[in-house]
Amino acid sequence: EEHLPGTTALFAAGCGGDQNPLPRRTLSLAELYGEMLGDAVLDVLAAEAVAVHGPVSAAFEEIALALSPAPDRSALEAQRADGNKYIRRRAEALLKTLDTEGAIPEQYPYPVQVWRFADDFQITALGGEVTVDYALRIKKEFPRDRQFVIAYANDVCSYIPSLRVLREGGYEGDSSMIYYGFHGPWAPSIEEDIMTAVHRLAGRRSLINLKDAEQLAARRPLIIAHRGGVVTASSPECSPAAVLAASLAGYDLVELDVRATADDQPVVFHDRDLRPAVDAAKGVAEYTARELRGLRFGNGEAILTLEQAVAICKEEGLGVMLDIKSAGGPRFYRRILGVIERHEMLDATLCINGADAVREHLGGHILLRAPDDAAGDLGGSFWFGLASELDATKAADLQARGALVIPAINTFRYDAATHQEDARADAQRLLDAGVDGFQIDSIYQDAFGLEASE
Repeated sequence: EEHLPGTTALFAAGCGGDQNPLPRRTLSLAELYGEMLGDAVLDVLAAEAVAVHGPVSAAFEEIALALSPAPDRSALEAQRADGNKYIRRRAEALLKTLDTEGAIPEQYPYPVQVWRFADDFQITALGGEVTVDYALRIKKEFPRDRQFVIAYANDVCSYIPSLRVLREGGYEGDSSMIYYGFHGPWAPSIEEDIMTAVHRLAGRRSLINLKDAEQLAARRPLIIAHRGGVVTASSPECSPAAVLAASLAGYDLVELDVRATADDQPVVFHDRDLRPAVDAAKGVAEYTARELRGLRFGNGEAILTLEQAVAICKEEGLGVMLDIKSAGGPRFYRRILGVIERHEMLDATLCINGADAVREHLGGHILLRAPDDAAGDLGGSFWFGLASELDATKAADLQARGALVIPAINTFRYDAATHQEDARADAQRLLDAGVDGFQIDSIYQDAFGLEASE
């Protein structure tokens, strides 16, 4: 303000819950750091500015952020005699809550806010003393957007540890909760719950990590769009429109049907023959990738290469289920793996095919379907099959042996006259069984809490 008369300087803290300037704790050091910050701002103002455009969108939500299980009365009574006066005071306050409210809350209404300026700039505002991992992760998961991540926003309820900090314990992850009056630390789902809310408010979802058990537990059940997305009259199977519609509807993954062209390039198309989806007389394998570029779906969109489809999925935060429909040479499978690697999707991709060539080239990189007769440990694989082949006992056994369990709810598996009722009954039965996810036709998506399709 001294250097720029008429200017009002405002300060917004970032995710500095576990960050301190060192050394500190003297007035002279505080003044020094203030001068450094001010000089940095003046340097930025002297540089060439970057235009930020509209439209501007804003969204706010209070999510129910889970805490660890609350102690019972006897545990609180014991804490009243603790040698630490702050633990004693917290116990007194919690006992009063127990007497007046009948229970100690195990959730907290946590504020998350996102402002977006078209695709130029995003401000994410999180409550509490947020640790730095959140800023780093948000910037990584929104790579196209300039990011300004604000903490201490709308509420300062406690420290907000990442899962890493929570596991480490210490002050920010655990003992600081004494002074904020909470009965214990946050639940392990804290980071995923907050990041899911950020993506939801920004209009994007967080890309699933299929190899992270805690993330999977927090997002179960995963919903996978069969046949390339939400299929309607205006979004044909495996078209760009179908993939984007799946993103808008809130799916976690999309099944991409992969076929080899005449020159062993992987493209995304469900059927062997191009008709009736595309007005062309031959099959996919009879065209080169270059020749396929000139062909169009009925909605005017081009057939996607696997490269293009995975790029869309990465941008939209959608994981990928590969269904490799045609066999190809070693180069074909190397190209598939190369696409997944280039887009950093190895942890967000699984494949339902069990062919030897698939296991040879993709095994050890992405999750593969467990063999139907597999015994023993199934870690690093998933079970995939008909809903009618699965019950709660079998699902629990598969999960106990380390497999993800993902049944299919597909229209052609049911009687045409009763498919809606039968599919919904299977869905509810297997939801109750605690399966990890479902591959579904979009006609059933409202049964899973997604907006009904056309």
